[in-house]
Amino acid sequence: MNISFIYSYSSFLFETATKEKKIKQYAKQVTFLLSVIHQTELVSFLSNLSIEKEVRKQQFKLMFNKKLDTMLIYFVWTIIDFNRSNYLEKILLSFLSIYDDYYGINFAKVYSVYPLSEKQLNKIKKALEQKYHSKVILQNEIDPSIIGGIKVESKRLSIDNTFKKKLDVIKQKCVSPIQQRS
Repeated sequence: MNISFIYSYSSFLFETATKEKKIKQYAKQVTFLLSVIHQTELVSFLSNLSIEKEVRKQQFKLMFNKKLDTMLIYFVWTIIDFNRSNYLEKILLSFLSIYDDYYGINFAKVYSVYPLSEKQLNKIKKALEQKYHSKVILQNEIDPSIIGGIKVESKRLSIDNTFKKKLDVIKQKCVSPIQQRS
């Protein structure tokens, strides 16, 4: 299935936010809407074809009238009208990605066996900001499977300096010559 329309919707929303000089306001509201989506069955409701579109649209407006800009409400209505509600989360995430690119913000996840201290995260952050000459926001994720070390992933990079990766490399080197002899 071709889902190139996701970027079309999100870029339209970003262009609208730019024209209205409400980029940061829309980003905050989109972030809020995403948090609601993650905590509720909103997408299921909005994409339920057994409920009339007008009912879904009016219910959405009632729920978010005081919390979202009118333009953002109408934007979601358009998504409902074209039966794209199943893609609402991806469209909103794409909008935030455009926002991040516009402001030169790079999000990265740092995977470790245990929570990293603020000092450790700041050291990693400064190194990444120097390397990429842009603002970096880090999120520490706990992953006991990496055994030790850290792994950093973002849109731009993937650095895997974990014991698990090193063991996998050693294992691959040990297995390959044996398999070649067979």
